[in-house]
Amino acid sequence: MPAAPTSSTQTNSAIKARQACNILGDERPDAEHASAWLMPLDRNTRGQRDFSNTMAWANSSACATWLHSSLPTPALAHALNERTKAVLPDDYRVLLRCYDPRVLPEIQAVLRADQAAGYWALDGQWAYVDRARTFRVIDLSPVRTSATFEAPLVLTQPQADQLLAAAEVDTVMPELMRESPDAFMAVPIADRAAFTKRALQVADQFALEALADRVMFCVLTLELGVGFENSEQWASLMVKVKQRQLTLLQAIEQAIKK
Repeated sequence: MPAAPTSSTQTNSAIKARQACNILGDERPDAEHASAWLMPLDRNTRGQRDFSNTMAWANSSACATWLHSSLPTPALAHALNERTKAVLPDDYRVLLRCYDPRVLPEIQAVLRADQAAGYWALDGQWAYVDRARTFRVIDLSPVRTSATFEAPLVLTQPQADQLLAAAEVDTVMPELMRESPDAFMAVPIADRAAFTKRALQVADQFALEALADRVMFCVLTLELGVGFENSEQWASLMVKVKQRQLTLLQAIEQAIKK
């Protein structure tokens, strides 16, 4: 199920040739680049080639998942569309990008048992390549009248916070590549998301809330090493940052002078 593949020319031709279905119901030409498509993969030679192409896309960027279901294509597309609808506290409605391989496992992690019973009732399996480049499979439950999914998915504040925290990792990593490319490239691809997540968790301990400060803390962790905040040069300064006596930038300036 391609979302935003690396090669738009290759993907557009595949979408048109395979009679792919836009699960968000957006048939505009530019939707080919920005939306999620349900593309049939047959068991013949062409289907095997298509699978190889989608696997290559998935290993180069977060743009494809694979869904095997007994549901007819129109019914499956409708069911997926329904599962993109979610509502946060205060009735704030959002698009839940279940087709994104970075989001899919986070949804699995936050759903309560009663929510999961209906959400995963698509009768089959849903596979994806995770951030560590590992092939993962979610076993889907049969479609039952006793456990149907009704949109929108109502998320609690803790569930919303967990999903937002996961999304922040994907926001910060490109910034790290831009700010400190050599150090970030030195981190193995499979470890980059986990590294960023841990650094952001440490940033939480120092009450760093602004995105710029959180990115900078991750950059410092990249360049100075994990645990730099506990070193003799930094420990007292970071205490002052936590107490809001210094900004992170001021702490950096003072650390340079030591």
